[in-house]
Amino acid sequence: MATTVYYARLTIPAGTPATAPVEQVLHCSPGRLSLVRLYVPPGPRGEVSVWLLHQRSQIAPVPPATWDNLDDDIMEYPLGLELAINEADISLVGVSPNANFEHAIDFECQVEATAPGFAPSALSELPGRILAIFGQ
Repeated sequence: MATTVYYARLTIPAGTPATAPVEQVLHCSPGRLSLVRLYVPPGPRGEVSVWLLHQRSQIAPVPPATWDNLDDDIMEYPLGLELAINEADISLVGVSPNANFEHAIDFECQVEATAPGFAPSALSELPGRILAIFGQ
């Protein structure tokens, strides 16, 4: 199965309050979102917090309404989330209310291609279909 990796960068200005977070949208193709990885350089000292959203719903960190406070981290979120057509955008939202400097967080989304209209259960039915076609 082919996997496509999408990259984006979220830049969070110093003093960005939780009431006015910044957001970077990453446009992905439909498929299965298998992994999201955040690259946080050293420097934020836990003063930068992020949410990962799909369709305006928080998908990481969990539980919802919690923030990941970051510094010199590589955060990985294995998700297995199906991204439908017109619903494949992933957003990284960030705040830094107490930070004195701007910070940038790179993130990547790994999306596995899925065949349209193909259900995994169809595989188990395949031997019966082949037998029916060839009359065995």
